[in-house]
Amino acid sequence: MSAKKDDVKGGSAPAKPAAASASASGSSGGAAAAGDKKDSKSKNDGSVVHHKNFNLKEYIKPYNGITKVYRLMFIADHCPEHSLDAFRQAIATLKAGINTNYFTECVAKAREVYGDQLGDDYGMDQKWVNTQNRNFTEKLTRLEAGLSAARRDGEKDPIRKAYKELAAHYIARGDFTSALTKYLDSKDASHDTLDTCISIIKASIFLGSMSDVQNQVQRAKNIHGAALVQNPIKLSIVNAASGLQFLRASSYRMAAQSFLSCTIDIDPVQNSAAKGIADFSDVMSAKDIGVYGAITALVSFNRHDLKEQVINNQRFKSFLELVPVWRKIIVDFQASKYKECFQALDKLRGDLMLDLYLAPHVHKLIGKIYDRALTQYFRPFTSVKLQAMASAFSMDLPQLQNQLAYLIADNKIQARIDSHSKVLIARHADARSATYEQALALGNKYVRDCKSMLMRLSLVENEFVVKHPEQRRKKDDDDGKSGNMGPGGK
Repeated sequence: MSAKKDDVKGGSAPAKPAAASASASGSSGGAAAAGDKKDSKSKNDGSVVHHKNFNLKEYIKPYNGITKVYRLMFIADHCPEHSLDAFRQAIATLKAGINTNYFTECVAKAREVYGDQLGDDYGMDQKWVNTQNRNFTEKLTRLEAGLSAARRDGEKDPIRKAYKELAAHYIARGDFTSALTKYLDSKDASHDTLDTCISIIKASIFLGSMSDVQNQVQRAKNIHGAALVQNPIKLSIVNAASGLQFLRASSYRMAAQSFLSCTIDIDPVQNSAAKGIADFSDVMSAKDIGVYGAITALVSFNRHDLKEQVINNQRFKSFLELVPVWRKIIVDFQASKYKECFQALDKLRGDLMLDLYLAPHVHKLIGKIYDRALTQYFRPFTSVKLQAMASAFSMDLPQLQNQLAYLIADNKIQARIDSHSKVLIARHADARSATYEQALALGNKYVRDCKSMLMRLSLVENEFVVKHPEQRRKKDDDDGKSGNMGPGGK
């Protein structure tokens, strides 16, 4: 599942993730998941990822629901080597549901790219579309009638249940705006519950409304904090959603802290209780939490924090066991084995570039990890040969010099580059000279203060001061009264 660094081409952020591009009206049912229409077999346009060794079957296995389709369409849009297989799997997954609008769009897009090569089994099935549309309408009518009956009875629990059934029906259809509206209506019609918060969080993620995700995460923690503490699965769902929101906002330290707070209870493979509302595999897998937590921690934490909060974190240890390569990367980074660390990272770059949520951040994240490592490597030295440093990071000299020049200009490394001798030399301040300069500055300040005080005293003594008009008027009045008094003050 690895790819050489040169195989991963392009550095621009890919199209907006599917969850952020779903149709607000439900008419396209998340059709924007695959981004702009473009030929997956076309020449490199800056967002194509060449990754022949990518194991699509193993990658997509943990997911279900609409996120499975979103991820398949993202891969179909960006990885030519696996585009055809991803299209086929996405179409087959959609045909198992009722999202006919997205099915129609995916088939049309796949046909546009591959034509007859797609195969008859993955073509347009208008009969199936008509049947599912009819079934959707009939069930919607029944559910709305049930809601009307519940509202007439005035019982809160049946009303909430009816709203949730309608919302789930819209979710299956891909109409996330209507689903979100129904979830909010259920909260208004009855008392707010933790399950309602989690449902709103999921619908908001599918819709790409991360501000709503943040609001509901805070609401869940503030209002349902006691219930969360007693339910580690739902607590992990809330933390994972919070981490995803912080990742989307490039708040990597906050994202790392959120992902590191999750427990393996969220994994339905290892915990049979993680089903229904407590199943988060329709958003991300347990492996995703391990990867997202590991890479954001590398960007944000120093060596001590990596050891204490990641390597020795018993809760997160279970996630790292699912992705052992990331545990090794963190251990190597913490132990200053940078060559092994970055060789492993470069092999994983292709996988990261094909991740729906990580793809826009991959180059930025890996660049920050390089910056942190270079700064950390040079800190104890007064000078380092560039050739030795390049060897330690498995970089060529021009690339290393450019990176160091950026870090020096950004004031992250206090040093200068001797281009002739190929040496990085630290800029250490002369403590003796600095002390003399501080003493001289203090003496000059003392002299200025003394002169200022002497001048002020002299001005006051000679009444060469600017007085407030009220003070002047009062003085004039006093002088006038003194002038009118006769001898003896009479």
